[in-house]
Parts: sequence; structure tokens; C-alpha cells
Amino acid sequence: MTARADRDWLGAVIATSGGSALVVGALLPWMSLFAGLQRYPGVSGLYGRLLLAGGVSAIGGGIAMLVRRRRGLRLAVGALGLILSAFAWWILDGLRATTHSLEHHPLMLARAGPGLFVALAGALLVALLILPVPLRATRAAWSASLSTVVGRRTQTRRSRA
Repeated sequence: MTARADRDWLGAVIATSGGSALVVGALLPWMSLFAGLQRYPGVSGLYGRLLLAGGVSAIGGGIAMLVRRRRGLRLAVGALGLILSAFAWWILDGLRATTHSLEHHPLMLARAGPGLFVALAGALLVALLILPVPLRATRAAWSASLSTVVGRRTQTRRSRA
């Protein structure tokens, strides 16, 4: 087996896309006041910066999965995703309590923004890496599906000619 085929491509894609969603979620507004006139992105506070740093770390872990094959790296990035998921859920609970307390204020018109929800989705995506993946079964399934697709293409080309 070549070193290129031995890399964890699926884990790397999951880690980098989940980390990217965390970064985007930290940059998007988490709360808006005065019917959307004043927006507060996640990076304006400490918690948003921590989620941003976690997203960058997940992206770095995904890139590292492409460079070297280590099972511990996948588990470490998955554990980071679990921690970030719990942290984002806790922040979301606090945001819900804050918007609920400001609900009856006639001028504030506080609403939750999309940023924290995007960050939570990214953290849950990174947390998927902690699930075990049987490597041999995955490779066998990929090679079987690839050979099926390639076989169908050559059959249709032959029938057309």
C-alpha cells in the first residue's frame, strides 16, 4: 500500500470543513440588537475568540492528517471537537437566556444571530472524528465502489461505439 493511499483523506476533509465552519461561525454575528441595527460577532468577546482558535486548530489537525498517518491524531482532533461542541452548546444556552431576558424590552429587540449555530454545527462535525472507522472495511468499500463506477463507464462507452 502506498503512503498516499494510507492517509486519512475522509478525516482530513471532515476536520478542515468543520474547522472552517467554526471559523466562519465565530466571525458571523451571534446577537443583534435594535432589530438588527447593531450586530455583535463572536470574535468581539473571549468565547468567540476561543471558538475561532479551536476552529483553526481543527483545520491544522486536518492538514496534519494529510501529512502523516496517526490514529492518535484523529482521536485528538475528535476530542477537540467534543470539547468545542460542549463549549458552543453552553454558550448557546447563555445566548438563549440573554435573549429571553431582553425579550420584553421595548427598544432592544434582541435576536440571536446565525454565527453560534454555524459554529456549533462545525464543532459537531469535528466531533464525528472520535467515532471509530474500520480502516480495512472503508478501503474495501471505496475500492469496490470505485471499480463499480469505472466498470460501468467502460461498459457504456463500449456500447455506444
